[in-house]
Amino acid sequence: MIRTLRKHALAIPMTLVAAVGLLFGAAGTGSAAPAVTYTMVAFSNDSDRNMDVYQSSNGTDFTTVATAAYTPP
Repeated sequence: MIRTLRKHALAIPMTLVAAVGLLFGAAGTGSAAPAVTYTMVAFSNDSDRNMDVYQSSNGTDFTTVATAAYTPP
């Protein structure tokens, strides 16, 4: 009986400490998630040897980062 009381007497405060840590520990970290940047490489229409690099923030509208960024040997 005493062991059971002692076990529960330690479990309850530890549970409270963990719950308070979760509530207040994450309160200051409410920053937004990092922005996603999509990067795509593709061969250009002008040449099948020059690879161009494109980037987008939404995965739909891509802008050119570099033309002929890579040309294989």
